[in-house]
Amino acid sequence: MIKLTYEIFCDLCSEGCGMQEYTCNNYPSFNFPRPTNDFSYYLQTQQLELCNDCAAPLVEALREAVRKRGET
Repeated sequence: MIKLTYEIFCDLCSEGCGMQEYTCNNYPSFNFPRPTNDFSYYLQTQQLELCNDCAAPLVEALREAVRKRGET
């Protein structure tokens, strides 16, 4: 058995966002699980890992843009 641990750190403040652990079998054809995208945000072509505090302004701006688009 193999135990995978993904520690996710914010790209802006370097604080720990979370940890994901998986226990897997060590078979040659087995694909290991990837971490979820719970803290991933995409800005144009760049992917950022952001904690909830750093992501809050981005999420608020996105909601405001969606709201304005719905008014037109």
